[in-house]
Amino acid sequence: MKRMTWITAVCMVMGLAGSIAGAQDGEGGLGLYAIEGLACVAKSGDLGGTFGIALTADIGELMPNMAIFPGISYWSKSVSVAGYAGSGYALKNQELGLQVDLHYYLNPDEQVNYYVGSGVGLFSSSISVEAGSGLESEAVSESKFGLSMLAGLEYPLGERTRFVGEGRYKIDGRHNQLGLRLGINLEMGR
Repeated sequence: MKRMTWITAVCMVMGLAGSIAGAQDGEGGLGLYAIEGLACVAKSGDLGGTFGIALTADIGELMPNMAIFPGISYWSKSVSVAGYAGSGYALKNQELGLQVDLHYYLNPDEQVNYYVGSGVGLFSSSISVEAGSGLESEAVSESKFGLSMLAGLEYPLGERTRFVGEGRYKIDGRHNQLGLRLGINLEMGR
């Protein structure tokens, strides 16, 4: 079931990307306008803080001042606990997400661009426990849909580059996560 969910999501993203590439013609509309690379720090319930990465694309405006940003994100958290006579364990929790965010620009004609938004995504999480001293190891994984609320800013660094800072809160019923993303937006054309 989980594999079929991921295959369906990847096919949907590829189909959307193909239709957008075909629709790009001159000014406005949908197309590949910019790519963002982001470093993320997040706090997620009992997991504490963790570090992740994200890659998103600006594919144009759905309506005036509202842009669509599909993306992929990954984070991982590892914890080791030493036990008596080598009986400790190592716990690794990681998540891969495919999401689509909508950014509503509050002041699109200003130098510093502020936005608020929301997003929806499919998040696949896996937890593995490796036990020491011949104890049994185990791995569990699951996929869930989640919602995100976000707010951020874009600041121009050059003619086609912008600094991006974004705070977001993700709810998926498993890891409610508060995060901060910082990165660079590289414009492809507009």
